[in-house]
Order: sequence, then C-alpha cells, then structure tokens
Amino acid sequence: MSCDSEDSLKPGAQPFPPTSWSLIAAARGNATEPEHAQKAIAEFCRNYWFPLYFYLRANGHDQTDAEDLTQTFFEQLLRRNLLQSVDQARGKLRSFLLIALKEVIIDDTRRRQAQKRGSGVPNLSFDHPKAEERFHLHTNDSGSDESDTGFDRVWARQLFDQAMDQVGHDHEKKGRGQIYTLLKPFITQTDDTGLSYGEAATKLELQESSVRVRVFRMRKSLRDNLEKLVLETVSHPDELEEEVRYLLSLL
Repeated sequence: MSCDSEDSLKPGAQPFPPTSWSLIAAARGNATEPEHAQKAIAEFCRNYWFPLYFYLRANGHDQTDAEDLTQTFFEQLLRRNLLQSVDQARGKLRSFLLIALKEVIIDDTRRRQAQKRGSGVPNLSFDHPKAEERFHLHTNDSGSDESDTGFDRVWARQLFDQAMDQVGHDHEKKGRGQIYTLLKPFITQTDDTGLSYGEAATKLELQESSVRVRVFRMRKSLRDNLEKLVLETVSHPDELEEEVRYLLSLL
C-alpha cells in the first residue's frame, strides 16, 4: 500500500479526514484487523509526515536520510507498539510525535530500510522535488530553525493549510470556487492581493458590502475548521484556545 505524501497537498481535494485519535485507535488493530489498520496508518502518515521530515532536514539530515528516517518513524510506531502509549489524556499529539521522532533518531543505526520493508506499514511514496520544495519554502519563511519551535511552526502551517483547504472544498461543492480563489488572499490578511475590496466586487459582479460579508464568513469558517483540527491533537478541550493561540502566533 502506498502512502502518497502529495494527496493531502491538493487544495480542496478532500473533506476533513478521520480524526487523529480515531485513526490511532484504528491503527492499533494491526494484529486483529491488519487491512483496516494499514489504511489508518496510511491516512495518519499522509496527515503528519511533513512536519517530521522538516524537523529532520532542519537538523542536518540530508534528503535521503530524512526520507528514510521518516519512513522508519512510522514503522516504529507499529514495530514497537508505540501507538499503544498514545493517550489523548496524556498530552498533545504534536508533543508525542516529536518525542517519538527524537527516539528514532537516537536509536537508528543507519540500517537501511530495505531490511525493514514489508513490516505491514504502508511505504511512504515521496515526491522528492515537492518534499524539498516545501522544505526550502519553510526555511525561507522562517530561517533555519533547528529547534522544536521549527517543528511546531511547520505543524501549525500544516493544520492551517488543511483548514484553508476545507474552506476551498466547501466552496467548490457549492459551485463557488471562483469566489474562493479570488477572495482567498483576503482571508488571512497576510497576502498582497493586488486588489481592493471594490475591485474584487467588480470582478465578482457583487456589491462591495457583500464581498466584505463573504470574507468575514470565510474567516470564521477557517477559524472553525482550524479549531476542529486542533481539537483532535490536544488532550482536553480546555487546551483548545491556548493551543490555537500558540499555533497562530507561529504563523
């Protein structure tokens, strides 16, 4: 089974995936329901491979080593039954993943993955140019950040992009893809749109007031989507507001 790392990068390509905690629960059934567990692991690694890959590259591993260690990480989740220790009540998902990755880095003796393939874990299918393109894009945005904050920053961007993609997906379903494409830069207030609200209204043949209302609603939808995603990575709902605030501060 291939775990295609690019499936989750296509804007509006899919609605929300199964929640992180439910994927982990499904993946734990590797012995009793291997096919179902492999699908869960495949979905899980599609969602979270890039922050791990980024951390490895930012900490001096070359492209090949980063790819191999990322693959090793997901193999170890099952080989060492690490998923059994993942407990929503015990902490944030991003913290668990980073700690587990550091253990893999320490434990890895550079035995190549050819000896480990076939372990029942889906093989990560890297689009090598795209992975490196994304790595350099993030390093250009934030500098060479070797700290845990660098991992957190990419994690935040991953969730933010997923939330934004969901806004696009919802608009596509309603036949409003053109509206989303034109107004997307207004949502984050970080991109230079090159357009004023009035010019956007003219292009969409809408009143400027209507465009402003649409942007307001899209921002609310983005926030709601982001909160839904973050809620699936924290140990308790009470942590949601603080975690969202922290992740947004990194962006």
